[in-house]
Amino acid sequence: TGFLYVKYDLCQRLKPSHIDHACAPITMVPPQYPNNACSSGKGIEELLNIDFRDGAGRFEFWESNIANKLGLGEAVQYAMDSVGLVSIAKQCSYLSQTLRQRLKDIPKVSLHHGDDYNDDDDCTKYCGIVTFSVENVDPNQVKEYMWSGLDSTRFTLSVVPATSTPLDS
Repeated sequence: TGFLYVKYDLCQRLKPSHIDHACAPITMVPPQYPNNACSSGKGIEELLNIDFRDGAGRFEFWESNIANKLGLGEAVQYAMDSVGLVSIAKQCSYLSQTLRQRLKDIPKVSLHHGDDYNDDDDCTKYCGIVTFSVENVDPNQVKEYMWSGLDSTRFTLSVVPATSTPLDS
């Protein structure tokens, strides 16, 4: 459950990584639909006539977790009414900027994005995700070290393999 914001004209050109009958309804089943379609080596788009929905609907699934949607709705309402989106963005940006600055000062640590953030009023420059690596140190060891002695509820840290981030690795 989450949000996706993409300009409409760009969204129309994007192809979802996963499809089902909600985001891409079948417009016609061929009369000779093979029983062994999965083993034919053809993509599902070649076997069935499908038509992706317009807009963000092309990324939605038929089955969903209603509790997560309700929880997300409450979280959004709280963020908008009680905290404020600008305040959240500024705090996220401040914390990630602070982490980037501190990591930049550590030998053998490489940040995988620019560090040209200078404008305190521009809270849209960076999000709260900080991507880095430590030369000759296994990422799982870095994660264990960063979590040792800390309250694990203070931040989230994950290890992403190079195969998932080929442009950053």
